Amino acid sequence: MDDNLKKLSDEEEALLREFEEERSRARSSMNTDIREELKQELAEQVKESMEMEMKGGVEQQVKQAFESAVDIEVEKALSVEDMKKQIEAEVRKKIEDETRERLKKEMEENIRKEVEEREKGKKDELLKKIQAFKYLEDEMRQEQEKDAKEKEKLIEELKQKESALKETDPALREKLKEELKKELEEERLRKKEELLRKIETAKEQSKKEESNKPGFSQNEKVTILQIFEESQNVMNSILSARLSKKEVDSVFYDALLRALDRHPAVLKRVMYDKTGNPMPGGMLNTSRLIANTDMLEAKDEEQRAPKMFEALRAVFEERLAMIEKLTSADIRNKIALDTLNHMKKSMSRKGYGIKTESIFIKQIFPSVLPGAR
Repeated sequence: MDDNLKKLSDEEEALLREFEEERSRARSSMNTDIREELKQELAEQVKESMEMEMKGGVEQQVKQAFESAVDIEVEKALSVEDMKKQIEAEVRKKIEDETRERLKKEMEENIRKEVEEREKGKKDELLKKIQAFKYLEDEMRQEQEKDAKEKEKLIEELKQKESALKETDPALREKLKEELKKELEEERLRKKEELLRKIETAKEQSKKEESNKPGFSQNEKVTILQIFEESQNVMNSILSARLSKKEVDSVFYDALLRALDRHPAVLKRVMYDKTGNPMPGGMLNTSRLIANTDMLEAKDEEQRAPKMFEALRAVFEERLAMIEKLTSADIRNKIALDTLNHMKKSMSRKGYGIKTESIFIKQIFPSVLPGAR
């Protein structure tokens, strides 16, 4: 090649050099373009990869932020709910405390008035009894004086008869003495029966006045409910000797539901305690029952109290009806009579008073066999 170049002219050499330079530049440019193209492709790939990574990172951040926000809101909601429950509990306790304090003052005042009125009534009744017995004593004294005079008269007659019979048969004389003695004893018994009859009349009049006293206090309602609950416990005990505990509980709960249908205003929620749990053994929440009665639309207590008695009677009737369904009419009547007899003795022993006893027996206790009352 060197030989050939030597043979080239200067112009040809210049052209050759120019060609070589151009080829070198072209190759250099091509290499540069290739590098730039590869660099561009690599840059695109890197960019795409980075965008994908960035996109995934953003989504993860969004997801985390969303979950965090949700958790915060849930915690806020739970905190608000807890706070609401706490406030409700505090408000309920405050209302209970205030109501308890108010009722305590009212009941103390009412009980004080009732005790004062009862003591005044006892004094008035005692005064009436004293006057009645004084009147009876006056009558007794008059009767005794009359008896003494009649006795003296009879003795005088006896003496006269004895004097006339001194010469007669001793057996006849003894017979006359016996007849006179018998006559005196009959007269004494007659006077005693008459006096006892007057005393009994005075007692009945006093009882009638007590039972006819107007008004019906809160304390009397509580007493009536205590008597009712005692009667249910007695009936439960008697029934447990014939049925299983499950059957007895079913009788008491189911009968209460039936009575609730008949008297919803008085008996609503009385089968639950203040925490919402069922009362044991089908017993009644007496505080709720009294509250329901007090909220009845009525002019006064004289109209509200009988509605409570009717509801209690319905509970009693439904329970006896279910007992009859599970056993027989005879067993139902026997359980009712045994319960009634037990309660009569209990009320008499505890001294509840004629008015309270009369309300329970006549207005609350269901009808039983003829002559049972």
